[in-house]
Amino acid sequence: MEPTKQRTIRVRGRDNPTLTRDEIRSRYLDDLPERVERFIDAAGWSWPELAARLGVTEGLVAAWRKGRVPSGDAMYGLLQLAARLPGGMEALYPEFSGGLAAEGGEEDERWE
Repeated sequence: MEPTKQRTIRVRGRDNPTLTRDEIRSRYLDDLPERVERFIDAAGWSWPELAARLGVTEGLVAAWRKGRVPSGDAMYGLLQLAARLPGGMEALYPEFSGGLAAEGGEEDERWE
């Protein structure tokens, strides 16, 4: 039996590495509960307030707090929310500080 090949994904960052799915998980997702905790602390929110701002259930963000990785859509929503909050991306992913930012887009009324 021939071994399966790992699919690599290009991630833009300071060193612009090519990472496998497992490497992405270990670098950016295994500590996601701590990252989200930093983000909501920076925003001055609670976990239930984060759920409300993302339009997801409190049970879903509670699962993230326990280590479950958000779905693609939920992760995208979290990243969009972080990009709109000054310092949000830096709180969520400090290793990309200055390298990721929201492009264009209008202010979201949920910030008020």
